[in-house]
Amino acid sequence: MKDDSFHEFLPCEVIARSLDRSHNFVVVDRGSQDSVRVGMAVVGYKGLVGRVKHVFSNFSNVLLLSNKAVSVSCINRRSRIVGLLEWDRENFFRLDYVGKEEDVLRGDTLVTSGLGRLFPKGFLVATVLQVTNEKGGLSKKVRAISMSDLNKLEELFIITGGKEWEKPAIYEEFEKATESGGSGVSR
Repeated sequence: MKDDSFHEFLPCEVIARSLDRSHNFVVVDRGSQDSVRVGMAVVGYKGLVGRVKHVFSNFSNVLLLSNKAVSVSCINRRSRIVGLLEWDRENFFRLDYVGKEEDVLRGDTLVTSGLGRLFPKGFLVATVLQVTNEKGGLSKKVRAISMSDLNKLEELFIITGGKEWEKPAIYEEFEKATESGGSGVSR
C-alpha cells in the first residue's frame, strides 16, 4: 500500500460482523468524522473486499464482495478479458459474461477493471479456479476464489481518494519520474 502513489488509504479495524450470511457485511472503526463516504471501496492486504454501505460518525458498514447485492467488473490480468464477478458461496465466485472463445485459464488473476467507476482500476480480486464450456451455450463457466478470506477480515483500508489520470498533476509527476532517469521512456 505504501508504494501505491495513486490512491489514498485510511486504515481501519473490523469491530463487528453480520451474523446473517446472506447480508454479508463488517463494521469498521472509521466513519464520517474520518471523511468516510458511502460508496468508497475497501481493500485488505490481499485485495478488494467490498465497499462502504452506511456511514455513521464513528463507524461504517462495509458490504462485502460475498453479498448477492455486490458485483464487480473484473479484467483478466493476462488476457485482458472483462467479465462480471458475482458471489456464489463462501469465498467462491462466478465470472459471468465470458464468451466461449475468450482466453481464460485456471490460475489467471482477476483485478478490478475500473469500468462503471464503482471500484478503482487495478486492485486484486480473485484467482480463476475452473473454466468449463457450457453445453450448447455461447459462454464459459468460470469459477474463481477471492484473494482475501472474507470470513477472517481484521484490518482493512478504505480508499478515500486518488489521483485521476485526467488531472495534469499526474502527467507532471510522470514527467519528473522520466526526467530523473532509469525509466527507458524517451520523448
